[in-house]
Amino acid sequence: MSKRRLKKRRTNPTSAYHHYPPQWQPGDWLVPFSPDNYAYIHHGHQDTDDHSLCGPQLFCCYKAARLIGQHYPDLFPNHTLSPTANAHLLAWLSPAGPAIFYFYFCDPLNPDRVYFQGFALPLLRQVLLYQRPLADLVVNSIVLV
Repeated sequence: MSKRRLKKRRTNPTSAYHHYPPQWQPGDWLVPFSPDNYAYIHHGHQDTDDHSLCGPQLFCCYKAARLIGQHYPDLFPNHTLSPTANAHLLAWLSPAGPAIFYFYFCDPLNPDRVYFQGFALPLLRQVLLYQRPLADLVVNSIVLV
């Protein structure tokens, strides 16, 4: 899919209520980083020795990050939000890397609602590459806002 077509699809205000900064590039995801420059990790486990469900957290856009920050102000303390290319994020999927990524994403119909869902391979790769829209995956997602 061409960059032009991808950008047009992602910024369509009738399909989702996204807000992108001017430096945003097609294929970017918004990643919250700690002051030590590490991506914030969602710990999806009960057993302290099992990290198979741990993974980085990503936002579809600045609006989703702003809404989550308003409702959960302590979730990402002292963070920096950085648009991060999907190619860079795909490199995190090494054998020693995380097996699941967690996404905060806008509701395609309600501008004030944000969903949360973790995805593993092979669906994760499709989502990161915008081959599978998050708006199509709201059925099994958690409504956070």
